[in-house]
Amino acid sequence: MSSMEGESPEAFDLIIQRIGFLALGILLIYLPYSIYSIVGYSGPFYIILEFTISVLGFLFIVLSTLSGKRRNLMKKSLILIILGSLLAISAVIFTIGIATKPIYTDELAIDALSAKRFLSGMDPYGFSFGLTALRSYGVPLSSLTPKLSGGYVTSLEYPDVSFLLLIPFIILHLNPNIVLFIFTLLILALIAIEYVEKELAFMAPLAIAVALFNINLIFFTLNGITDVIWVTFLALSLMLLQKRFLPGIFFGLSLAAKQLPIFILPFLLIFVYKRYGLKSAMEFILTSAITFVLINLPFILMNPASFFHAIIAPESAPIIGIGFGLAQFYFSGYVPFADRQFFTALMISVWAVFVLIYATKYDSLKYSFTALPVIVLIFNFRLLENYLMYWPLLTLITLPYIIRKGHLEDNRDGQLSLKFSVFTSFGAKHKELVSQIYKYTLFVIIILIMLIPTIMFIENDSSYKQELKIESVTPGVMSSEGYVNCLKLNISYTGPQSNLSLNFRILEDGFLNNPNGFFWNSISFNGGPEKNYVSIHIFTNNTQYFLQNHNSYVIIAYNQNIETWYHINIGSSLYL
Repeated sequence: MSSMEGESPEAFDLIIQRIGFLALGILLIYLPYSIYSIVGYSGPFYIILEFTISVLGFLFIVLSTLSGKRRNLMKKSLILIILGSLLAISAVIFTIGIATKPIYTDELAIDALSAKRFLSGMDPYGFSFGLTALRSYGVPLSSLTPKLSGGYVTSLEYPDVSFLLLIPFIILHLNPNIVLFIFTLLILALIAIEYVEKELAFMAPLAIAVALFNINLIFFTLNGITDVIWVTFLALSLMLLQKRFLPGIFFGLSLAAKQLPIFILPFLLIFVYKRYGLKSAMEFILTSAITFVLINLPFILMNPASFFHAIIAPESAPIIGIGFGLAQFYFSGYVPFADRQFFTALMISVWAVFVLIYATKYDSLKYSFTALPVIVLIFNFRLLENYLMYWPLLTLITLPYIIRKGHLEDNRDGQLSLKFSVFTSFGAKHKELVSQIYKYTLFVIIILIMLIPTIMFIENDSSYKQELKIESVTPGVMSSEGYVNCLKLNISYTGPQSNLSLNFRILEDGFLNNPNGFFWNSISFNGGPEKNYVSIHIFTNNTQYFLQNHNSYVIIAYNQNIETWYHINIGSSLYL
């Protein structure tokens, strides 16, 4: 028998850790020279980065050589090294980013203004902030969220943790972006700590590297996108699922920061129920609800209508559609009947179907509860990268459970069933019949759920009346550089005159200079020779919104009640 065969599993794990530490050390002392060979003598940032990585590589090599089985010492040392390195590298990146160009999104600017309003003793919900106030935070018009009725979203649409966290920084006159930096550092630290605590310390740096594969985790923090807050609270909830009350408290905090965690709730409840029992699941949901209500209670009591209107606004408010999801078929004009309500119904239907699938295929999908919300949100009317990109961080948190599941499974797991008790009461001799009935029942339920948006689509299709239609478009005089900044739109209408109060935006094919599109103004409209026919001239003085020769565009005329589209190719004799 070889010496390796005589080693205990614990000793073998320790050998693997040592090799892992050494491999990481070799990699980390190689990387600085590679960086140096690329950037040369480019400045202090790269010098500090190269030095920090070199020291980190040295420390990993030392860890691989520590004598004895000092697992606790190695664990604590590794945590300190990882956290120290994260702090040093992240601080350098964040400081340079903030010093170079501090950026606010409209969401972060509204949160900061809401914090100031709250400090003045006023309710921030139901109040519209002025564009001047938002622009004072450096938010460009192109980064605001346009309404279908005209203007922009300038009111608070999130629960109160979104702005309460900013209050200390507002009081101390510090940049609120620091909050996002702290939470970004914290989520990376939590990932590292989870791997170290689960005896997978050698994988912690790899896990952090995987988290940073999407470099927008850093860029979004620098650009004022706040989603890292809710995902960090949710990560804490997942890490503490074996505890009582704490998971629910952190989930409540996550939901009080933003509404997105609601999409994981049914999957998470099934997981807690199956693993820890009905009592734990009830504790989780009650603790989460109590935490959410208590934190938001002052604002609920001040004006419940304003508060709940704000909470549902992200899914119900009449705002323009943007993003890379299937809803592009609608807001690009290809399927004008499948409106926002259709995609909302479709998303909810997909959500319900996957909850059923997760419940019935729990043994295979038990750890997929952090991934399933992604497929649900893909069907959302507005789909932006920050809606999806943070969920894999939560999957990184749960991977140690999968890798070390032999150490983590408890005897309650798998003993409970979500199948209807009326089926199981037949006994073992009817097991096959029960199974068949259950499968067919589930199949019928899934079909019925999926028919909901289809019925809505057919209803919209049959009742849809195109009250407004762009019949033709004539470009103005093209400049010598090949640009157009004026269009004549011939529009027919059958609805009321109020529908002629229109806004105009133009979507571009190819590289997106502005995902919201180009917003043009109308300078006049004149009645045509026939009733219900007008000619509207639209234009822009913004050179960034000029149309270029040989490019294709989608022209949209819209208001809060109706939208109409026209596809045009500038410079072509063919107008669609």
